[in-house]
Amino acid sequence: MIIRVLIFALIIPITLFAVDRPSLKHEVYLEGTDYELHIFKIYGKEPGKKGLIVGGIQGDEPGGYLSADLYVDAWLDKGDLIIIPRANFKSIILFNRGIDGDMNRRFIDNKTKHEMDQVVDIIQKLMSEVDFFLHLHDGSGFYSPVYVDKLRNPYRWGQSVIVDAEKYICNNKEIELGKIAKEVIKETNKKIKEKKFHFEYLNTDTDNPKTRYKDMKKTATYYALKNYCIPSFGLETSKNLPDDKTKILHKTYLINEFFKIFDIKPELPPIKLPVPELKSIKVLIDNKPLEIKNGDSFAVKKGVKLKIEEINSNYKRGLSCDILGFNGLNDRGLDYVVQKDTEIKCRKDHKIIGFIKLYVKEDPEDLKENGYFEISVNGTIMKIYNNQKLNVKINDNIVLLNFNGDTNIPVNLRGFVPPNIKSNDGDDRNIKIIANNKYFMKKYALENGNTYEIIAGTLDNIKGRILLSIDK
Repeated sequence: MIIRVLIFALIIPITLFAVDRPSLKHEVYLEGTDYELHIFKIYGKEPGKKGLIVGGIQGDEPGGYLSADLYVDAWLDKGDLIIIPRANFKSIILFNRGIDGDMNRRFIDNKTKHEMDQVVDIIQKLMSEVDFFLHLHDGSGFYSPVYVDKLRNPYRWGQSVIVDAEKYICNNKEIELGKIAKEVIKETNKKIKEKKFHFEYLNTDTDNPKTRYKDMKKTATYYALKNYCIPSFGLETSKNLPDDKTKILHKTYLINEFFKIFDIKPELPPIKLPVPELKSIKVLIDNKPLEIKNGDSFAVKKGVKLKIEEINSNYKRGLSCDILGFNGLNDRGLDYVVQKDTEIKCRKDHKIIGFIKLYVKEDPEDLKENGYFEISVNGTIMKIYNNQKLNVKINDNIVLLNFNGDTNIPVNLRGFVPPNIKSNDGDDRNIKIIANNKYFMKKYALENGNTYEIIAGTLDNIKGRILLSIDK
């Protein structure tokens, strides 16, 4: 497990076991993986209660992770916060509730371990360090205790504050979840002009055998309440609110009211949501730094080692870059050995913010030694090196051009019978070939029955050979 820690302090250097106040501590776990996890620990000017805020455990709920993100930039006059804006980074990148399953149903014992459970284990440990827990979500529609219509009824979750019980007794301590949640809702709704967007109170009564919300026993809020006896609340803004800014605004109303109850005193920045942009990426090419602007192309020699070191955007968090065809979705910090042309796709959360094209630079001496075929596929001219395979799709248009740029060397697609040609001289250059079975002789097929040999030269003097594979 990799942990990178950055500390920004405003007062004298810390002594052993002391907490620098005010300060921000940034920890990175699972770095360079799809489940990369960023944790921010904010220490206020004065000590007080400590809260845990988690967003993005379900990847299609931007009101959760963008709201949590806002508080990372806050300074606290009093109290401490642990903030995880993006608990499920892989699902956020793909804008999917849970690409590998619902992470908010993994807070159970004796489960078969999955890659994402590394994140769950870290969150569970942090629960033991705090006095209260706020779990940020976006829910569909608008919760209502009575049925109004398809969008507003008891089976919807949006615009609600969720508790697992009215009161919960743990370690001989009574936690008045309902009283706290109702007070927060009352004060929050005073700030929301449109009554149809007001929050409702939702008690899932999780321990009741007759509850309709049986899955709540697998959630983070119930786990924190039951195992660590801390007040825990689910904050659900609606996915049907007009825009992300409204979701964030309503969420901050709720969070700030919880802060008042738990005596956390923040200094908050304004809500700003500029359109995300990629400016450039900084890479190492065989350990030599290079900055590449968004939309640019660059060429490197085959076999060099490339590493994405930095992503420069108008945002600081939620950034990832994916080297297509390599590893997973988040390739920053990983060593990639360049073997072929590809692209680097960069995202802010799930939004694609830029592309950079990577080409393999041709070395004339390498080409001369290895040999290459020039072939047009759907109008794009490609160089296919000797002994490699060219993959095409059925009905693609193919034209064999030359071998090593030499117009005197014939190139033959073995098993292909050119239409409207009386005699086949073994040279198929400059003939339009449609990749289907109509003009191919099956007896020449190799491997899976859809692969054919292309040779340069003659059968008595083969100068080069590649395979053509037709994907159905």
